[in-house]
Amino acid sequence: MLAALIAQYGVTFGEADSPAYRARLVRRLEVASDPLAERYWYLLAVVNGSEPPPSLAPVFRWFLAALRAHPA
Repeated sequence: MLAALIAQYGVTFGEADSPAYRARLVRRLEVASDPLAERYWYLLAVVNGSEPPPSLAPVFRWFLAALRAHPA
C-alpha cells in the first residue's frame, strides 16, 4: 500500500522513489497536516458557502508514520 501511494505521488510530482524523495514527502505532509491549515480550509469553505472538506488528518498520520518507518 505504501509503495503504491508513494509511486502515485511520484507521478504527480514527477519524482522517482528514493530516500531523498521520501524525506521531502515527509516534510510536505508535515506542512499539509498542520491542524491550523485544516481549520483554514474548513473556514474558507464555510465562508464561501461550500461543503467543508473531510478531515485528512487520519490519512496524513498514517502516511507520515509509514514513511518514517520506511525511509528508504
